[in-house]
Amino acid sequence: MKSIKSKLLLSHFFIILLVTSLFSTLFLYGAHRYYYQGAKEAFAERVDVLSAYYNKFINNETLREKATEIFQQLPSADYMSIQVLDLSGKVLMDAYGFEQKGSLSTPDIARAIQEGEGEWIGQSGQDGEHVMAHSYALYRGESAVGVVRFATSLAAIDRLYWEIVIATLTVSLGIIVASFMVSLFMSSRMVGPLLELRRVANAYIKGDFHVRSENRQRDEIAVLGQTMNVMAEEIQKTDKLKHEFISTVSHELRTPLTSIQGWSETLLTGDLQDKEELLDGLQTIRDEARRLNGMVNDLLDFSKLQAKHLEMHPTRWNVAELLSELKIQFSAHLEQTGVKMQTEYDDHVGTITADRNRVKQVLINLIDNAIKFSHKEGLVLLRAQRLERELVIEVIDEGEGIAPADLEKMMTKFFKGKSKQSGSGIGLALAKEIVELHGGSMSMASELHKGTMVTIRLPLDSQI
Repeated sequence: MKSIKSKLLLSHFFIILLVTSLFSTLFLYGAHRYYYQGAKEAFAERVDVLSAYYNKFINNETLREKATEIFQQLPSADYMSIQVLDLSGKVLMDAYGFEQKGSLSTPDIARAIQEGEGEWIGQSGQDGEHVMAHSYALYRGESAVGVVRFATSLAAIDRLYWEIVIATLTVSLGIIVASFMVSLFMSSRMVGPLLELRRVANAYIKGDFHVRSENRQRDEIAVLGQTMNVMAEEIQKTDKLKHEFISTVSHELRTPLTSIQGWSETLLTGDLQDKEELLDGLQTIRDEARRLNGMVNDLLDFSKLQAKHLEMHPTRWNVAELLSELKIQFSAHLEQTGVKMQTEYDDHVGTITADRNRVKQVLINLIDNAIKFSHKEGLVLLRAQRLERELVIEVIDEGEGIAPADLEKMMTKFFKGKSKQSGSGIGLALAKEIVELHGGSMSMASELHKGTMVTIRLPLDSQI
């Protein structure tokens, strides 16, 4: 498996190599055309003048006689070789006035005889030198009687061009090497933060959430690292709350179990004829058993909710009947605590489609909390009103209230308030989740030492 670093490096290197090769090729092509085409055009212009001048001397003399006269009257050019050939390609005379043995058969000569002029670039047959040649036919009247051939060496241009090629390749190689080093540096800088994130993620996998990303750059990877840091902090907080929750639940379970166990042993070893003690013990056992049952039900519902298995069964039911039922259900508890409860609703509160048992479970939790945190002789108000598209239910008490720092956390899972009467930390979170499953919302408003108001908003037609 290729690493991101190697992929970045290879992709950058390939792009740089492609661009450098393209520009180098274009540059060398331009240089080649500039030097060779320029030399070709300058040479052609020169020999055009000379060939026209030579043809003026062909009258009635023989080709050999006129060749001698041509070379005597024209200035010599050091960079150019001039030859006069007959139609068979035999060299009659060169620029030095000597006859050469043998004949030439380069393409420019044959083309000059056939078409009047010809050109050729190639390797000289004598010494293998790179030459450029132009040949022109010499006429007597309308008939060609010979060929004048001009040739020049391209060795100087070849040397210059290859110097340019070597310089271009050297610069290109330097650019590629330098670009490779820069790409290596940049890919290391880009991959470094990712390796840092991998280190942090591996630590989280092992359960060590104290490790933090130390990337201080200002890019998307740094933002991801900061997000992971925040995530680790939230996991630590949740983990802490979870341990506190387990400790609290253990304590909450132990207390009623201790009472049940204590009263059971007292009744077994005591005087069963003492009806007052027997009734007190049985009542305590009953109350603590109910308390345990409620806590266990909350835990089971919360577990189902977390696993997305909490089922809802919406039906059409009367809101006023449920509120009256709740007041009757809490009457005994209200009498014991000395707290008063009042319900308020009008005749138009009507019916709603929702899971009646779940809504009742939410209201029982809220009313129980309101009574628990109310002062003796305090008032708990259960109020409902029907708006255009929703039902609003409010549970209001005049109790201890909640500190501003804790208010926004009260409906968070596992959060326990600082009050000694705080519960397990899942009741309000469970209630909020149930309300939201109905498509509604739940909010809290409180003022320390003055009371708390919990507001539930439910759509009149359930969407569950």
